Amino acid sequence: MGVDIADVEVVVQWRLTCSLDTLWQRLGRAARGPGREAVAILLIEPKYFDEERQAAASRADKRKEKRRETEAGKAVAVEQRKRKRAETQSASSGNPTEIPRTEGSQLEASGSEASAPAALSQYQQLRVLYRTEGGTGREHASTKKAKTRTVDGDGLSPELDNIINAATRPFKCYRVPIMAFYENDTVGGWCPTTVSACRGTAVVPAHPIFAFLAAIPSAERNSAPRASHIDPKKYPMDAQFYKLRATLHDFRRSEMLTKYGQPALESLGTGFIMGDETLSRIADCARARKLKTVEDLYRESKWHLSWKLGTRVLELVTEFYPPPQPSGHETMESNSLTARQAPNGENSTGIPPGSRQVALRRCGACGELGHTTELPPYQPAKAFQQAKELLMSFSLYLKR
Repeated sequence: MGVDIADVEVVVQWRLTCSLDTLWQRLGRAARGPGREAVAILLIEPKYFDEERQAAASRADKRKEKRRETEAGKAVAVEQRKRKRAETQSASSGNPTEIPRTEGSQLEASGSEASAPAALSQYQQLRVLYRTEGGTGREHASTKKAKTRTVDGDGLSPELDNIINAATRPFKCYRVPIMAFYENDTVGGWCPTTVSACRGTAVVPAHPIFAFLAAIPSAERNSAPRASHIDPKKYPMDAQFYKLRATLHDFRRSEMLTKYGQPALESLGTGFIMGDETLSRIADCARARKLKTVEDLYRESKWHLSWKLGTRVLELVTEFYPPPQPSGHETMESNSLTARQAPNGENSTGIPPGSRQVALRRCGACGELGHTTELPPYQPAKAFQQAKELLMSFSLYLKR
C-alpha cells in the first residue's frame, strides 16, 4: 500500500481478508506505467465457492434431519405415554374423556397487489442486492456513523461473493459485479468489450496475458530411493560395531570443529555435520554390509553430506567391515559364465546377453555364494568324519 512503482507485473492477494475497495486498491498498484500489462492473482479459500457451500449445506441438512427424527421419536414416545395414562384414568373412572378437536381458522389474503416496478438493468439489480444484503452501501461508507456492512455466514460481502462465483451466476462475467459496485455503467460506453467476450477468459492459464510468466514446472517428481530394512537381531552388535560408532563420532566432531570452530561445537554440538539418528543408521547399515558406494550411503541414510563427505565415511566403514572376498565357489561360477560366453555375444545355452537370468543366492551374514544362514556351507572333512563315526557305530552294532 502506498507504493507507486511503474513496472509491477504481478500482484498476488493471499486469501480473501479485505473488502472490494481495499482489494481493488491493491490490485491497482500493478501496471502503473503507460502501455503496460499486469496479472492480478487472487487466492481464495475453498469455503467461499458455491460448490463447497452446497456440500456443507447438504451435510448440515442431513444432520438436522437426523436430529429432527430423533426429537420426533422422543415426542411420539412422550405422547404415547400420555395417551396410555389418560386411557388408564378414564377406564378406572368409567367416563371416557373426550379430547376437544380444534379447527384451524383460515386466513384470507386481504392485501392489494402492489404495482409492478419498472424493469431494472442487470447492474441496477446488483446494486439493489448490494444495498439490501450488504448494509448501507458505498455512498455512506465514508461517514463517521456508518454502520458495519453485513456479510453472509462465511464472512463474505455480496459483491465479493458475486465476483468469486461469477461463473455460476446468471450474468457469468467477472467484470459485471465490479462495474455494478463502482457504478461504471452510468459513465457511458467507454469499454468496447462485451459481456460475452470477457466471460472468464482472464482466469484461464492458457490466456496470452500469461505468456510473459515462467512456465510452471511439472508437479511429478521421482520418488526417493527406498532404504533397506535391517533386522537388529540378525546382525550382532560386536566390538567392531561400537568402535565404528566411536570413530564416526570423532569424524563428525573433527569436521564440525574444522568448519565452524570450537564455539559452535560447544554450543551447537555435531548435528550440523551428522545427527545421532544418521550416525546410528550408518553404523547399522555398515554391519549389515549395505554400504558399498556413495549412492548406497545416501539411499540408506539420507545423509545430506553424502556427496561431499561420503567417500571418507566409506573409508572408515571399510576399516571395520571390509568387503567380503570372493569365495572359490563364486570364482568358479564367474569363470564358468565367462567360458560359456560365445564370441558372437551369445552363450552356449542360446540365451542372449540382454535377457534376464536367475540371480544366485547369497548368505545374508557374510554375503558369499554357495550357502545361506539356514544352510551352512558344505565341509568335506566334517562330512567324512561324520560318515566314519557312523560306520564305526554300525560295525560295533554288528559285532554285538
